[in-house]
Amino acid sequence: MTTNQGNRLQELLHQHLRPLVKDIDEQGKYPGDLVKLLGQAGYFSVGPAENLKLIRDVATVCGSTAFVVWCQAAAISFVYHGNSELLKRELLPALLSGEVAGGTGISNAMKFYAGMENLRLNGERTSSGYRIEGTLPFVSNLGPDAWFGVLFQNGETQRGMAMAASGLVGLTRKEVDGFLGLNGTATFSCQFQHVEIPESYILTDNADELIAKIRPSFLLTQTGVALGVTQASLNSMFALQAKQKGANSFLNHQPEGLQSRLERLTERVERLAEHPMATKEYFKEVVKARLDGAYLALDAAQSEMMHAGAAGYVAGSSTSRRLRESLFLTVVTPAVKQLEKMLQKL
Repeated sequence: MTTNQGNRLQELLHQHLRPLVKDIDEQGKYPGDLVKLLGQAGYFSVGPAENLKLIRDVATVCGSTAFVVWCQAAAISFVYHGNSELLKRELLPALLSGEVAGGTGISNAMKFYAGMENLRLNGERTSSGYRIEGTLPFVSNLGPDAWFGVLFQNGETQRGMAMAASGLVGLTRKEVDGFLGLNGTATFSCQFQHVEIPESYILTDNADELIAKIRPSFLLTQTGVALGVTQASLNSMFALQAKQKGANSFLNHQPEGLQSRLERLTERVERLAEHPMATKEYFKEVVKARLDGAYLALDAAQSEMMHAGAAGYVAGSSTSRRLRESLFLTVVTPAVKQLEKMLQKL
């Protein structure tokens, strides 16, 4: 991202996102129009490096919106690395432009590959594609006419992956809300009852191989949410240093130390995103970076709360929002417990 592009992005976020943050956080307003604006301005990419920076910058303003942008980037990655020429020709440009919303739908699959869950979707080969059965409890960024990735069991040892269109016959969506935060992410449960997915929507008959390709960027770009939320907390802490005659200087966690941690992590993550490798050692570094991002965001948000004091402990404060956003980063797939388990296995 060039300096000019970065400046234009900041202007776009200031004009079109910042005024909506409270409605997104408190009323569950879905920022789908912002995703379209980002796409129309050419900010989405097929590679992780540019998407990482985009997601980070959005997260400094709103973690919920950054997560939606991450979902879009993940869907782009699925199609780009998949085998469907039709999806690459017709769906990929629509995802990149923001014209069509893209969801992930592989939270359950990521837990499956970590040995934590069985796959919730089953697929049966037909003459024209696959017939899918099962339920996904959480799929985010499901705006109107959205597409999302699905991974399903096909027999005892085979797994496939496809992109599902929201309008497929037999697919029922039910909105899920009531979360502690991030209710503006258009999250739905999706039930598949005899859903026929045509051959042209199939990304691969070998999902294990495709997951190995997309999982590093899946984690790295998600780390962008942590980087941005952390920076927003630090910006607040720096602004509060003189509060109550400088009493915040007596707190154990100071913004300078956290800023140093953030800068080191940002350097690591950007290097990993710019130089992807298909090695076990590389993926281990990716997992460590995602885990460090979650812990750092939580440390920063908790420290911000102590710096803000009673003003931060008010419902609707930006400080309380960032604390909830940081907590989300510890439970969203891959959750901290999953990442810790993965590190032990790598």
